[in-house]
Amino acid sequence: MGHAAHAISQPEGTRLRRRPESTVLYQTVAEHWPAFLERAEEHGGLPRFVVKEFEEYLRCGRLEHGAQSPSRQGHAR
Repeated sequence: MGHAAHAISQPEGTRLRRRPESTVLYQTVAEHWPAFLERAEEHGGLPRFVVKEFEEYLRCGRLEHGAQSPSRQGHAR
C-alpha cells in the first residue's frame, strides 16, 4: 500500500497544526533545558543566540504561546 492511502484529507490551503510537544526531541529538550541552562550559567553561560534559539524552539507551534507558522516568526525552517 502506498503512502497516499494514509494521507489525511484536509481542505486545500489549510495546514495541520504541528504538535512539537508530542516528539521525543521536544520532550527531551523541555525536560532538560532548565537544568542545562542553570549548569551552563554556573560555568560562564551560553551565547545569547543559543539561549534564544532553544527558547524559541520550545515555544514554536505551541498554542499557549500564540502559535504561528515558522515563516511568520522569522524562522526559515
